[in-house]
Amino acid sequence: MNDRWIEYLRNVNEIWVDSEGNREFLRKQNIRVPIQVYPFGINRNYFRMEEKEIRDEIRFLVVLEDVEVEFLKMICDLGERIFGGRKVVVFVYVRRVMEEYEKDRIKRVFEGEDGDLMVGFFINMREQEQERAVLYHFVDCVIFYEMGRGGKGMMLEAAACGLPIIMPEGERMEILQEGYFYHRIEEIERCMREIFCGIRGEHGKRIREEYSYERIAKQMAERLKEL
Repeated sequence: MNDRWIEYLRNVNEIWVDSEGNREFLRKQNIRVPIQVYPFGINRNYFRMEEKEIRDEIRFLVVLEDVEVEFLKMICDLGERIFGGRKVVVFVYVRRVMEEYEKDRIKRVFEGEDGDLMVGFFINMREQEQERAVLYHFVDCVIFYEMGRGGKGMMLEAAACGLPIIMPEGERMEILQEGYFYHRIEEIERCMREIFCGIRGEHGKRIREEYSYERIAKQMAERLKEL
């Protein structure tokens, strides 16, 4: 945020942000106007907990800001080592439009000995929330390489569907304390083992109730009446 924006924000009547972290950042910029926190919301009609089909394979959704081939290889290798004879499939969500040559490159890297792809399919941030909801119900766990812009929204959506979430410790947010966090890439193995040997998806109900569009919109409306 540049100095011009900071100066502008110092002269507004009130600021609404999506997290305590953003409020703290603005306070450090010597902005003294009231700052309210209204987090991202989720559409409960789409993002909800559903029974998972019984299957022999383990499915991960890996969310990336850019193509990270080595990271994907590590996830595939860890999955095979941890889950033994079960097939591991990694679905990749790259938060930008991927060129065809990039998709072909990843397919060549991850083609299994039997010709099957260990990496499933590729989507980008142009799809609608209904399509993301289908994807969440199709996988067993979501892994964030980094949160990036808009990552909080995806994290909330996945959590509302009851999915366990793995993300960097530095991205820890107040809205999701039940996640699995790693300081170093090498610690993802520990997170995977904790997830699939323990309790999964306990945060789904809480996230759907606390972060629904309806609840957050009601809070905003009540605040507007006070102004």
